[in-house]
Amino acid sequence: MSRELNRKCGQCEIIITDQNKSGFYIKHINRTGKNNSMYGRNQTEKTKKKISLAKINPSKEVRENLRLGQLGKKRTEEHKRNIRLALNTKESKKRMRLAKLGKKHSKEHNKNISKALKGRRFSENHKNRLRDTLWGNKYGLGKTRTKEQKENISKSLLGKRHSKESIIKGIETKKEIAKQRGFYHSEKARKNMRLGSIRYRTENYEDSGPTYSKMGSKIFKYLDLNKLHVDDSHYGGNGNGGEMLLKGLGFYPDYINFRIKLIIEYDEKRHYTNGVLREKDIIRQNEIKKAYPDFLFVRINAETRKITIVE
Repeated sequence: MSRELNRKCGQCEIIITDQNKSGFYIKHINRTGKNNSMYGRNQTEKTKKKISLAKINPSKEVRENLRLGQLGKKRTEEHKRNIRLALNTKESKKRMRLAKLGKKHSKEHNKNISKALKGRRFSENHKNRLRDTLWGNKYGLGKTRTKEQKENISKSLLGKRHSKESIIKGIETKKEIAKQRGFYHSEKARKNMRLGSIRYRTENYEDSGPTYSKMGSKIFKYLDLNKLHVDDSHYGGNGNGGEMLLKGLGFYPDYINFRIKLIIEYDEKRHYTNGVLREKDIIRQNEIKKAYPDFLFVRINAETRKITIVE
């Protein structure tokens, strides 16, 4: 059969070949209903699988053609809203999750993602939405990581430490979030809770005193006998009733002597987070100093043996 260009499209002036049975240029052919070549026919399961695989994992050339085909196109707000609604359904999310199973980005692709995200700043509205979405998601509950993922996370975190500024900022952020959500107790409330707990212990238990460090007790005993030459100090393990409760504050200082006006705190490793004294201990320190401004306040780091005089 010849392919002579001897006819015009029935709708426009474009020349078509004599093999064109419809009599229309390809863009003007009506392919609906009975005019469609697949009208009344069904694809076999094998063909459906082939089509599905071709769409799920297209070649680089096909992807590039698809990308170029979408360049410069703008969607209307209504179209965007419809896409958002369609992607928000449970079925759609499930399909997307299954489509990504077992797939990994290439190193080049990861680098491109990294470059695209560097320097990007989220708006306050975006941050709040992310915060609300992630609230209550405790370390990926219900999700399991592979051994390879765990090893990679472990290697990436080895030797890393937060700076003091970062730790302080993190504490302040947690406090602010807790305040906003109503989970934050005021200083007065915490004090009342502390005093209530002590009152309950003293009323219901004979030995209601706090635990103390045996090493700290030995150091305090040595100081009293050999350096300070006093015998009326209060600390854990001595014969003067152990650590003394500061009434009205609800604190038991590790060491206190009212005659020479000296308070000492012996801090084990648990009192520090990455070398920074915990907020709880700082609050305790400030309250004691405020109540006893004439006393010398000293801190001993149990791990480094460093002695600090708190101004």
